[in-house]
Amino acid sequence: MSQANIPNISPNISITREDAVNLLLSSIALEELGLSHIINAEGEKLQYVLGTLPGVSTSFQPTISDLLTINSSVRDTINVIGKKEWILNEKLENVLNTDVTRGPTGSAGATGPTGPSGGPPGPAGATGPQGPAGPTGAVGASGDTGPQGPTGPQGPTGAFATGDFLFVVQGNSGANGTVPLGFGDTLNFISDTLDITVTPGSAIVKLEVPTGANGATGATGPQGPTGADGADGATGPQGNTGPQGPTGADGADGTTGPQGPTGADGADGTTGPQGNTGPQGPTGADGADGTTGPQGDTGPQGPTGADGADGTTGPQGHTGPQGPTGADGADGTTGPQGHTGPQGPTGADGADGTTGPQGHTGPQGPTGADGADGTTGPQGATGPTGATGPQGDTGSTGASGPQGGTGPTGATGVAGITGPTGATGSTGATGITGASAENQTPFIYVQNGTSNNVSVINGRTLQVVATITVGLGPWGGSINQKNDRVYVANSNSNNASVIDARTNTVIATLIAGNQPRGAAVNPNNGRVYISNFASSNVSVFEADNTFVTTIALPAPLETDVNVITNQIYIASNNGFVFVIDSNSNAIVATVTTASGDHQLAVNPASGLYYVALNNGSVVNAINFPSNTIAATIPLSGGLIGVDINTLTNTLYVKPQNNFVYKVDASTNNTLATITLAGNGRELAVNSIPTELMLDNFTSSYVAAVIGGNPGRVALIDQVSNNIFYTITVGNDPRWLQFFYL
Repeated sequence: MSQANIPNISPNISITREDAVNLLLSSIALEELGLSHIINAEGEKLQYVLGTLPGVSTSFQPTISDLLTINSSVRDTINVIGKKEWILNEKLENVLNTDVTRGPTGSAGATGPTGPSGGPPGPAGATGPQGPAGPTGAVGASGDTGPQGPTGPQGPTGAFATGDFLFVVQGNSGANGTVPLGFGDTLNFISDTLDITVTPGSAIVKLEVPTGANGATGATGPQGPTGADGADGATGPQGNTGPQGPTGADGADGTTGPQGPTGADGADGTTGPQGNTGPQGPTGADGADGTTGPQGDTGPQGPTGADGADGTTGPQGHTGPQGPTGADGADGTTGPQGHTGPQGPTGADGADGTTGPQGHTGPQGPTGADGADGTTGPQGATGPTGATGPQGDTGSTGASGPQGGTGPTGATGVAGITGPTGATGSTGATGITGASAENQTPFIYVQNGTSNNVSVINGRTLQVVATITVGLGPWGGSINQKNDRVYVANSNSNNASVIDARTNTVIATLIAGNQPRGAAVNPNNGRVYISNFASSNVSVFEADNTFVTTIALPAPLETDVNVITNQIYIASNNGFVFVIDSNSNAIVATVTTASGDHQLAVNPASGLYYVALNNGSVVNAINFPSNTIAATIPLSGGLIGVDINTLTNTLYVKPQNNFVYKVDASTNNTLATITLAGNGRELAVNSIPTELMLDNFTSSYVAAVIGGNPGRVALIDQVSNNIFYTITVGNDPRWLQFFYL
């Protein structure tokens, strides 16, 4: 893996958002690479204790206490790595969820004809409560007045005698019958015997004898016709929506309507944003060195402690337990500094004396023969850094010389005496506890081809805890850790069973093509890909089991997913590996191999994926994203199964016979050949360490199927390469996979 290209951030940072995403992905990859080296070191630690580390021999015989101690140490390291992996996974998901790689949506094509409706709609939900009434509209115009009712009988005339008082007129002044009135004056008519009516706005005064009491009111006339309705008032505000009624049961799906003709191609959409930067190209040859800047001033020499006399080195003993740290001895006082004399010829090496004070630096004399190495004094304080000289012009790149041969490795020198251990620093604050591998249990799902069921094995107790009936002839499948689903392709019933891994029950059946032989799930978007061998296509479903599309390609078998590139790899029995973009479901690359491609395995940390070839008896290592064959690993026996431990970069390959090959994926060298008790087809690797048995130091293991009626599953210790347990399952097991809960 090439090193990350970290830009110069002084004095100003100038990177795009896409550059930032690329740098984050590079940092994740580097951290993963570092973790793999740590885990490899833990494995070598166990090998050393057991005396199985290649190239190292030891007479050290561990006790039970030593074994418990080393087991606890390795377990603690793996726990910390598990927490780190959880953090890296969260970091990776956050980076992959950015929208920097999504371009604008293209124009929509012409809409195809609508297919026939599905089943009848469900019953209507209950009506919500009545919203508040709107304001009352304006009152309509009054209808015509009905006809006047008949007049009641005249009441009796009131009595009035001649000479009775009638009225008086009261003015502002005067008493002789003449009342002068001016503008604004008031004239009052006062009478208690006459009815006096004054017409407003005039000088008309009507004097009448008062009418007798009114007769009884006549009956009311009939109601006149109703007037026309007034205009509607403004609509009142919307009342609150009532609660949703229960949804009716889904009607049966109607048959799909015929495919409408493809619309004319729309105008090309605008070009999407710049894609992610491709991988770093190989580093060019170094240019000629620029001129060296001026030498900075030398810092002052720190005081040198007195040298102790060298003792003779004894033979290397067994390492004892760490003793308590002794107190540091007092430093000797340094004498005054003398002037440095001229450089004399180098004499024979004398016995090491005590180191004198540092003299002033004299002129550089000729270099004498190397003397014996003295003990190193304490490090003096670092002087101030000199100013950096100007940057020289970059010279032209010279032609690369031929690669020299590697010289022989020198003999390892005798180990020096171990210095006293420094004081332990203060303990840092405890970080947030991540998910622990100790809290996860691996379960092995084994497909039994002729008993039409799946055996579920608890990876800690090593017992069969469930047997799940599926379709006919189960053959190939996949898992999705994000939604706890296990998918099983049923070759003889042309469908796939969906299993809930928490209840071990079949919760759905997906309709596939003819003779499905494999499946893959992309955890990034939840899409499921089922390879249909006989119908030469791949059925695609969403995570909710909705059918998406069918992709045509010849004789597909096994499948796998690359979560980094968001691509699906599908092996064809005709000698190809097809690469499908999981967003568009388009075939973006085709890799030509030998015929008989079967199981695939992906290692995102190394940038390679592997395919086992049955006819060629080789494993092809294919580079991504270039999708070119990087190496061919020759083996034998008609290869079927392949899987990889991504933490140790170790490849396990299963031919049709009774062998399992263990291959170092860094060198492509075969490390071991493991013999099973019978022939089988495929295998799976448990990459998460799981405590099992102390006596064989099993931290993770490989599960391989052994055919037969009934069949078996052999568990192989990845450290000792020994088969430490065999479990009986159903008839003719063909495929298996680990699932973690």
